[in-house]
Amino acid sequence: MPDPKEYQTPSLAQSSFAAVQLKGSHNSYERHARLDTQLRFDASDPWSYGCRALEFDLHQGAGGFEWCVKHDAEDDDADMCDHLGALRDWSDARPGHDVIFVGLDLKDVTSTPDEFPDELDAFLAREFGAGRLVPPSEVHKQPGVAFWPSLETLRRRFIFCLSGGKKAHKEHYAGQPDRLCFSDWEMGPASQHSADWAADPRVVVNFNGGHWMNASVGPQTPPGYVTRVWGTETEAQWGHFLGLGFNIVSTDHLRSRWARLSSGAAFSPR
Repeated sequence: MPDPKEYQTPSLAQSSFAAVQLKGSHNSYERHARLDTQLRFDASDPWSYGCRALEFDLHQGAGGFEWCVKHDAEDDDADMCDHLGALRDWSDARPGHDVIFVGLDLKDVTSTPDEFPDELDAFLAREFGAGRLVPPSEVHKQPGVAFWPSLETLRRRFIFCLSGGKKAHKEHYAGQPDRLCFSDWEMGPASQHSADWAADPRVVVNFNGGHWMNASVGPQTPPGYVTRVWGTETEAQWGHFLGLGFNIVSTDHLRSRWARLSSGAAFSPR
């Protein structure tokens, strides 16, 4: 049995998921380490992996119900079922593990926006299990604020969130009740100020770090919204993005000594 200290964070257990910061693996399937290694935390070596967020680039097969993982269309296919199986096995071997955020970056979708929600949810329910997922219905949204469950409540489950440029598919999916995944907003520093937060059901916002290095103030999203930033390539960027208050800071540099949280744990207060 794995050591619980590798996958359980006792501190901040009663904190909302939106009130903490965590380390994410960008394009997790391209990293040299296996997924279980990326998720392993060691308090004596807190910069080495310790991720609580992963990301996969997805391409939908012609039949609509199969997905492969790759960055570009001409790259070799890797079956998403294999990655889901690895996460399922990791979870089954670690009772009470920390909640894991998984970004699903939609690169190529063959189904229409109307077909997409049923096809994706059927695939995830079949290959991963709906009961392992935190559905959007568990986040209570009111005008101007969102209320996430605590880290303790979310233990042993995964938050799957649709990302990428398929705007119509994400918006249509997010507008339907009782879905398995969240959908994010893709925003820059300027577009966040014109967002209709009250009308849109989404509560996760994704940002390109390249737009934020000269910013002195972090994202101006409503309270309780979860923010992710990607493109964190240097120590300066890592410290700056944490200082701006992003919840999830994603990087390719999973073993750099600077890629750690101030708490010395897998979660830090935001």
